[in-house]
Amino acid sequence: TSISGYAFEGCSGLTSITIPNSVTYIGSFAFCYCSGLKEVTAPNIYVDIIEGSGFYECPNIEKLTITGGSVHELDWNIVDELDNQLKEVVVKSGVTVSYGAFFGCAQLESFTAEEGVTFLSGNIFNKECPFFNNPDNRENGVLYCGGYLIDANETAETHLNVKPGTVGIADYAFENSTSLESIELPDSLIDIGSGAFLGCASLKGVTIPESVKSIGTEAFSGCKYLETLNLPASVESVGTHAFWNCARLKSITVNNPDCTLRVEFIPGKTSIIGYEDSTAFEYAANYNHKFIAIGSEEEPGAGETGEIHSYQITVTEPTCISKGFTVYTCTKCGDTFRTDYVPATDTHDYKGVVTKEASCAHNGIRTYICTVCGDRYGEAIAMPTTFTLAKTSYVYTGKAITPAVTVKDAKGKTLVNGTDYMVDYTANKAIGTAKVLITFIGIYSGEKTLSFTILPKGTTLSLAAAKKAFTAKWTKVSGVTGYQIQYATNAKFSKAVTKTVKGASKYSLAVKSLKGGAKYYVRIRTYKTVGGKNYVSAWSAAKAVTTKK
Repeated sequence: TSISGYAFEGCSGLTSITIPNSVTYIGSFAFCYCSGLKEVTAPNIYVDIIEGSGFYECPNIEKLTITGGSVHELDWNIVDELDNQLKEVVVKSGVTVSYGAFFGCAQLESFTAEEGVTFLSGNIFNKECPFFNNPDNRENGVLYCGGYLIDANETAETHLNVKPGTVGIADYAFENSTSLESIELPDSLIDIGSGAFLGCASLKGVTIPESVKSIGTEAFSGCKYLETLNLPASVESVGTHAFWNCARLKSITVNNPDCTLRVEFIPGKTSIIGYEDSTAFEYAANYNHKFIAIGSEEEPGAGETGEIHSYQITVTEPTCISKGFTVYTCTKCGDTFRTDYVPATDTHDYKGVVTKEASCAHNGIRTYICTVCGDRYGEAIAMPTTFTLAKTSYVYTGKAITPAVTVKDAKGKTLVNGTDYMVDYTANKAIGTAKVLITFIGIYSGEKTLSFTILPKGTTLSLAAAKKAFTAKWTKVSGVTGYQIQYATNAKFSKAVTKTVKGASKYSLAVKSLKGGAKYYVRIRTYKTVGGKNYVSAWSAAKAVTTKK
């Protein structure tokens, strides 16, 4: 029923994934870095079940088959890399597709929607994608999919016949089509979506077919030239503000006595024509509309013609996802309409949050979320890969030794001590091996251990020749285990002989049985045994001595 976050992270060998209908939740970055992934089949990989960028850094997905659930804003949950590569989409019956679902898919070539797919809005496709711009997919500038008219707001037609067989007009399909004066709706039409004709300021004549069951919120809002409208008995519900900004609307006839009428579905001065004891009658009484019974001889909208309005103007500025608009409200009668739409800014106010810390084993992820609309995208945090000490070998001083640490990430950026990591030293005073523990903090996690050696001090050497021998003397060094004297007949000390003298208090060694009159090169170093391992100082400067014959 669920797939945990990071479950398949980095599985670059995966080429296809089929997610069963039983899955109701996919954790953040569940399939991130699956670079070989080309095809995904899933019931719903969008906002209903996914948390974060489930397919982050999957740049090669070309086909997506959606078998259930809903589709909304593909570009967030599948991330930009998929959007740029996706070429084929198949949507199965029962799926709901809403605003901007494939807007980020600039390479989309094929889109198949089975019968039974519901489209909740227009502006579903990227206007630059091959599918949207293929003339074979359009009719009179209108795009139809799965029995729905879904993208028509680009049309510049003054009159349009909606394709016979169309069962629904998606939300905002004709929004702000200011050139549209009339439209003919087919008898097959069942649903008129929210905002379907919002802002069609020139629309004058609309006949609602007797097949229509629902009219969505703001469906005809802003159609200020509509004067009368007849809702057939087939209409079961009308959404809030469906005709709200229709400043000239005198009357609306409701032929279904049980039709659900949402709050403020018509302007305040519009008369309602309907049956006694109907929902229209109750609505008129509750919201102070004039009610006229069907069959009455009373003229609809009597007394309203010629009324002069005094409008107060209220401007709403656009946001990253919402259009701006101007509302005109009459200070005398309360009549109101909305117009002068301004496109959304598409400029987001992103704030970054670390959703996965980077470590020495993997990259992290920082997610940027718009504080206005919640739009988001992911960005990789490079893992720490290079760890350097100022030096890896030091001479014993009797004091704690703390070499500087440099840490860089995979992109070569230098991390900051105290901000990105903390450093602790152990066994860094006595002769032996010292440890440096790097503990990552902030946007990083985990630990890294480095080491360096502390070696004993060296000593100085003096030589005295003897018959076929020489005597070496040196300055004693406290705390060492002993001394190593090395001699050879050449300055490079090839085939050298090494003598070990145990005891820090020793200070001389007689070397006998040598060749008489021969020249020898001699040097000395100290050593300290710690845990079974010898730590040695640097060799002293070499000195020469010639034995006596």
